[in-house]
Amino acid sequence: MPEITFRLFEAFYAVAKYRNVSHAARVLHVTPSAITHSVKKLEKACGASLTRPNRRGVELTKVGEKILSEVELMLSLRTKLINSHRDRIGDLKEQPIHASANILRSVAITGCSWLMATIG
Repeated sequence: MPEITFRLFEAFYAVAKYRNVSHAARVLHVTPSAITHSVKKLEKACGASLTRPNRRGVELTKVGEKILSEVELMLSLRTKLINSHRDRIGDLKEQPIHASANILRSVAITGCSWLMATIG
């Protein structure tokens, strides 16, 4: 299973929101191929296609539609967590980068497991 990060969820969310890989890439300040790669990685982790191309850009599959609200909720909770613990963020900045990355990675893995159980 590929490593699950919030970056994958952010890429999927941006594609779902804008229905266009290039627009999602501009908003996230990455290349379109980085967006495509991230979505493919998330699809592999979930075991299902989440998007498909259409004439105007991209559309979500039934599975993609189903998990979109869960991804939105997870990204919203992450933002709330960070905002509610801003005082602790300073402490995280003082730790080696791998410590704070491990905290966020564990939240992302838990979120992906939760998503997979939800769509399963």
